[in-house]
Amino acid sequence: MKSILSALLIATLLSSCCQSVYFVTDPVVTANVKQKSDANLTAGLNTGSTTGGFHFNGSYALTEKYFVSASATHYSGSCRSSNSNNGTSVKKNVDYSGNSMMGAFGYYKPLGNNFYFESCAGLKFGTNFNFWKIDSTQNANTISTKENIQFYHLKYFIQPGIAYNRKHFQAGLGLRMGVLDYLPRKTGSLNSAPSISHEAPVFLFEPGLQVCGGGEYVKFGAEFTGTLSDLGPLLLDPLSNVFFSSTDRFALTFFLKVGFGKKMGDKTTPQQ
Repeated sequence: MKSILSALLIATLLSSCCQSVYFVTDPVVTANVKQKSDANLTAGLNTGSTTGGFHFNGSYALTEKYFVSASATHYSGSCRSSNSNNGTSVKKNVDYSGNSMMGAFGYYKPLGNNFYFESCAGLKFGTNFNFWKIDSTQNANTISTKENIQFYHLKYFIQPGIAYNRKHFQAGLGLRMGVLDYLPRKTGSLNSAPSISHEAPVFLFEPGLQVCGGGEYVKFGAEFTGTLSDLGPLLLDPLSNVFFSSTDRFALTFFLKVGFGKKMGDKTTPQQ
C-alpha cells in the first residue's frame, strides 16, 4: 500500500500546479556613467510571478571609456496547493529561495545630447533551492514526504545598451544576451528537472528598461526585465516545456539610486 501511495505522490508532484523554479530573471542594469570616477549604487525590491526579493548593484567608471559593474540578487517565494481524489487528499507546499552574483566589464561612449552607448560582458553564478513537502492523507493515515532540490548555474553574457543621463533624470535600455549552463550537481529524485544539468546550454535574451528621477545625488526609479528564449534548439529538447513552464521570466524592481562623482551636471547641454 505504501509503495502505491508513494507512486501516487510522485505522479501528483510531477503534474502539480506547484513546480520547481529553475531560473529567476535578474534585473538588467545599465551603468549610467558619463566620465571617469562616476559611480552609482542601487538597492531595491524586485518581484516576479512566483518569487520576490532584494537586488543590489554598483557601477564605477574606471576611465573615460571603461567601467565595471557588479550585482547581487536574493529571492524567495512559495506555492501552496491541495486536491483530493477517491478519498485521498494531497497537500503540497513548496518554498523557493536562491541567490545570484554577477560581474561585468564594459565600454561606454557619448553619443551627444546626453545619450551614451554602453556595452559590457560578464559572468553570473546562481543558486536555486526548492524545498518540497507533500502530505497525503487516506483513511485518516497521513504520509509526509520532504524533498530538497538544488540547482547551480553559470551564465555568460554580453549586454549592449543605451543610457540617457541628466541631472534629475536617468534612463537605460539594455539587452542582455547569454548562455545559461547548469552545473552537474547532485539534486533531488522526485522531479525530472535535475537531468537538465546534463543538457546543452540554454540561450536567453533579456531586455530591460529602467527609469529614475529625483535629486542630483539620490533618485528613485523602477525597472522591468523580461526573459526570452532561443526556441529553435529547445524544440528538440523534451525538457524545454518543463524548464520554461517553471521559471520566473520577468522581474519588476523598484529601487533607490545614489550617485557619486562629477557626472551630475550635464556636460553637453545646459540644465533646463
